[in-house]
Amino acid sequence: MSRKWRLLLIMTVLAGGRLEADRAHIVMSDGVSYEGDLTIMGSRPLIIVPEAAARERFVRQRRFALADLAAIVQRPEQQEMHRPWRYREAGKTDKDYGTGRYPWVNFFTELHLVNGDICRGHIISLPLRFTGDGPGKIFLLRQIKGRVGEDWSAVRYPVRIDFLRAAVQPEPPLTGTLSGCGQLLQVTALDNRRETVISASVKDDSFCFEHLLPGTYDLFILTDRMVLYGLSDEVPPAFAGTPLVKDAKAGIDKMFPSADDFFTTRRAFQVQGNTAFAKLLVYGRRDDFYHREQLTPHGGYIWHLEVWSWHLAGREWKIDRRYLLLRRLQAGTETVRQLRQYPVLSGVKPGATINLTREDADHGGKFIGNLE
Repeated sequence: MSRKWRLLLIMTVLAGGRLEADRAHIVMSDGVSYEGDLTIMGSRPLIIVPEAAARERFVRQRRFALADLAAIVQRPEQQEMHRPWRYREAGKTDKDYGTGRYPWVNFFTELHLVNGDICRGHIISLPLRFTGDGPGKIFLLRQIKGRVGEDWSAVRYPVRIDFLRAAVQPEPPLTGTLSGCGQLLQVTALDNRRETVISASVKDDSFCFEHLLPGTYDLFILTDRMVLYGLSDEVPPAFAGTPLVKDAKAGIDKMFPSADDFFTTRRAFQVQGNTAFAKLLVYGRRDDFYHREQLTPHGGYIWHLEVWSWHLAGREWKIDRRYLLLRRLQAGTETVRQLRQYPVLSGVKPGATINLTREDADHGGKFIGNLE
């Protein structure tokens, strides 16, 4: 192993990442194919911006590990020979064109998931390390811009990657019912493995998450009277850290006020996870915003329930990402909701069935506070 790859391996391990290889068959645009092991270079997973019709509410991106994929298909969405140009003057759209042409391609990607679903959209470019008889790197690109004077023969990219693994059985749905706790309005879940928020279908007093990928999920349930939730210690596999100590939340609370936010009132309720990926439950509220009376009449307000991820850098906690689980434009005539925590909603696996009743809501959960 070269010194470069030894250093990469050491840095990845120290960062808590995993170098897991997935066997794959790769077909390039020129018809040449390779077979070998693929590994994502770096700690970032494969990120795709789904086409608008398939996006979850308030979720613009989806994140996947190679283990979640059965195949990747790349096809040109736009493909042209462009002339080089530059803006004639800053702040204006007039252009000056040079001589010659270069190839330019925009890609549209299909991710075939192990659960049988297909996620279509535009990926964020990602380098893959290839081990086998072929190039050392394979690039999944959002766009290719060639050099002036090149033609289409110079453009080369993977058109299909099939992962060679045993067939994976689709995960069963995660279902549940809620009775005696008010009208069921919304159910969401934080995918602990992929850092993604998903939504369930809701009908009367029941909900269902379908087409799930392997892993665990923290559930959040909104009714017209309360919010029920679970928050586990489960984190993405790439973030291996030490367990949180008792003063972890106190350390995060010191940095919490300095985080920029839209909300004028914020409360941090609880933290779970580890030092590499601490999950902080955050409530944000604001009642002075544009068009307030039209959106939240009778003295209402807007509120969010979010999970913020943090990591410990030396002795200081730093924020990484935010995940929006619930959002409500609450009229002043609505009941102030109670926030209650339930272990049964934490780290739930596909195939589980959760049934909560009024008695469970009153006695089985922990009262955290009022969302006011």
